[in-house]
Amino acid sequence: LFRSASSYKRKIEDDDEDEEYDSEMDDFIDDEGEDQDEISKHIREIFGYDRTKYKDESDYALRTMESSWREQQKEEARSLRLGVQEDLEEMKREEEELKRKHKQQAKKLKSR
Repeated sequence: LFRSASSYKRKIEDDDEDEEYDSEMDDFIDDEGEDQDEISKHIREIFGYDRTKYKDESDYALRTMESSWREQQKEEARSLRLGVQEDLEEMKREEEELKRKHKQQAKKLKSR
């Protein structure tokens, strides 16, 4: 009536037997041969990271990326200035666009 516990266990197959050649994997990138410093160099080139920019920062500050209240306020003020400047530029562009459209409409009415 009752089956033994061993009969319910699944047979675990060896992973080596399941490996088959997959042609889609021919162009798969394998980084095993590349040195970590070489990889880091490529990443710095791509993103423009300059390590010397942070040379005066302590290791702790770099690890935790903490900033002081003064630094945060300075960044907030800078962001506010840039935001206001961008808003003013956008408003100016919109006004110029409206003027241009009004001139075009005026020309159309005069030409009729």
